[in-house]
Amino acid sequence: MRLRACMAFGLFVAVMGTEAAVAQGLRLQLFLPANISSDKVDVQYVLDGRFGGYGSYVTSKSGLAFIDIPLSVDGMPASEIKMFAWAPGCQIETFDLPLNALDVHQTYACTQQPTVRLNGRIADFKLNTTKPAEVRIDYLADWACNFFGEMDCLVPQISIGKSAVEPDGSFEIEVPDFASGATELPDFTGDAAPLGEPSSFAITLREIRTGNIIAYLDPQLSQGGELKPASSYPELTVFVVRKKN
Repeated sequence: MRLRACMAFGLFVAVMGTEAAVAQGLRLQLFLPANISSDKVDVQYVLDGRFGGYGSYVTSKSGLAFIDIPLSVDGMPASEIKMFAWAPGCQIETFDLPLNALDVHQTYACTQQPTVRLNGRIADFKLNTTKPAEVRIDYLADWACNFFGEMDCLVPQISIGKSAVEPDGSFEIEVPDFASGATELPDFTGDAAPLGEPSSFAITLREIRTGNIIAYLDPQLSQGGELKPASSYPELTVFVVRKKN
């Protein structure tokens, strides 16, 4: 009886070890257009499987033809992946894929994304910084929590770009026109909604040398202190400083 138990346990360990080894080799390769640098592509994803849910993002080196994403967690294979990809000048593309193969190949098309110019000025700029500073803009993808099937998640954030600040506090930057509806995301009802809703841009004033946040910047005339995606902005948008907590 003891021998049979030992053999059964050994077989169980061998099977589990083989499954884990196979799972470790599961990958998704997201192929990129030749004109898109792999280190500029932002990919964020959630895996589902026996392990529950696992979310992460990908940081890649330049010069790669594809983005490589592991499809296992703690030796257990994922059964589904939901992810989105974005690169400067491109639309956000979403993927919702069941996983039933060792290797999965997908392509990020990089459909051209319209941009809109934001001309801004920081009120009382000289009173709020004495160090060389720049403005950084990030896109807060509030819709992604719903897309990933998580009602309460850390909102994914995409770095859009940065701009030098003139001595009078003025700056200008091109931002994606996520409000145009060119990119659409299916919701749980099967309808479609522009990726601009719900979402917003987070704007910060940062030290150039360290990247440390000096202050948060809110549009002076906005409701709720948010800059929403739009297909056009006023000739000048004034921002007021909201100090770090």
